[in-house]
Parts: sequence; structure tokens; C-alpha cells
Amino acid sequence: MYLFNIQRFSTHDGPGIRTTVFFKGCPLRCLWCHNPESQRFGPEVMHNPERCVVCGRCVSGCPAQAIRIENGTLYTDPEKCTGCGLCADECLNCAREVAGREYTADQVMDAVGRDKTFYGESGGGVTFSGGECMTAAGELTGLLRRCKERGIHTAVDTCGFCGTEDLARTLPYTDLYLYDIKCIDPALHRELTGADNGVILKNLRFLNENGACIWLRLPLVEGANASEAEIAALLELAGEIRPQRVSLLPYHNTGSFKYQRLNRDVPEFAAPTAERLEEIKTRFQALGLDVKIGA
Repeated sequence: MYLFNIQRFSTHDGPGIRTTVFFKGCPLRCLWCHNPESQRFGPEVMHNPERCVVCGRCVSGCPAQAIRIENGTLYTDPEKCTGCGLCADECLNCAREVAGREYTADQVMDAVGRDKTFYGESGGGVTFSGGECMTAAGELTGLLRRCKERGIHTAVDTCGFCGTEDLARTLPYTDLYLYDIKCIDPALHRELTGADNGVILKNLRFLNENGACIWLRLPLVEGANASEAEIAALLELAGEIRPQRVSLLPYHNTGSFKYQRLNRDVPEFAAPTAERLEEIKTRFQALGLDVKIGA
């Protein structure tokens, strides 16, 4: 399985202190994604120009001849780059790094086991995230099962764009689903993420009908999915599902530098105002739901 990070001592991906395992690859292309290095499957090379002295070692070290220097500036051709990482090995200033590498299940469980003491003391555990962890449903289910055998609380952070049968395989071993809903209108969902949301809503209802514990996570992006029509539709969905918690996630641009290092255009969005967020929170609370602004 390919991961792009294993983050220890995480406090934003479920209850307590957690280890968050980030899978590489996602079927959606959310325009505001703050982890763009998570989207593509397989390894990618990120370049930090602030550290680069344009010495040319990466150029000569690239077997695919994907790197060149023009007018004192380094360029990488994404069509030629294979993500082998040899250029990063050659870089003396750590200006190049590989996002994503292959892990075995034993390696993941070894990382998870290091913090088991903190899980018990804080009510934490392990969260499998992404990218989209459900794209590796077989490996994910195996990891979930091994965590439960060791008495570790498990959470799955998913966008729900996967086969219902794959989701069903995780049910016996998952204590909590952090379920992301980008928007309700199907046409808008395709525009913002590149995919339809029919299966996402179907899978959410499937989990609910089968007694899963669900925290509904709602990214809110001004000018994209935070319109009054969308908020009203989200309120209706939350009233139907009755999740254990609703997390309102205002847009942030802390991942902008990652787009630059991947040589991609930086998205330009904004979060709803604090007043608007409080108003939305109050409306969800009026349904008798536990609501939090932020993860």
C-alpha cells in the first residue's frame, strides 16, 4: 500500500490522541484540497525552490531526463517524472522530497503500536485517512482488524466514494467513521470534485442503517459550497442521519505551498466569516446535534 504520511500525536482526526495513517490516492479532485500530494496514486516528487541552489545534481541524477534548467530556473516535466526519487537522493539541500512510499502492513502496525499507551490514556486510537483510504479497501480492512485485535480504537476518514461492499467489509472493525460531505447538489458536486455524489450519499445511509458511529464533516468554502441552498440541504441530511457529531470545517490555505512544490496552480478560495459559521452552527444545534467548528 502507498502512504504519504503517518502522523503521530494527532488531535484533529477523531477523539483523543491518535496516529493518523494517510493513504496515497483519491478518486475525487476537490478544488480546495489542502493535501494535493494525496490525490495521485503512487509517489510524486515535490520541489522546494527556497532551498534549491540550482546546482544541477538532480538533472544528471534523473534517469527519465524529466528535469532541466532554463535561465537559471529548475523545471520538472510531470509527464516524464516517474517518482523514483533518485533526484531527491542527489539533492544536497533537501530541496526535493518524495511524497508517497510503499509500506507493508507490519510497518504500519509497528508505527501504530508505538503510541498505544497514549491512546488508552486519552481515549484516542488510530485514524485511517487519505487521500482516500477506501481505495485500498483490502489492505485497510486488514489493518483495522489487526488494530481491533490489539484493543486499539479505530476511525476511518472517508469521502464515501467507494463500493458499498468494500465499506461493509470495514464495519465490524471500525469504531467511528469521519464522513466527509462536500455538497448535496449533484451537478455542483461534479463541478467541485470531478465526480457524482450519488454513491457517497448512498453509502452514508448504508452506514447509518447498519448502526455505524458517524461524525459528519462538512468543509465550507465561500463561493463554492457554502450557499444558503447547500446549507439547507445539509441540515436536512443531518436531521435524517442524526450523526453523533457535526464538524464544520472552514476553508484554510495552509496547503498552498504544497501546490507550488508540485508545480500546480494554487487554489484561491475563502472561508465563510466567523459570524456566518456561528449562524450555521446554531442551525445545526437547533436539530439537537453536537456541533463543532473545526476538526
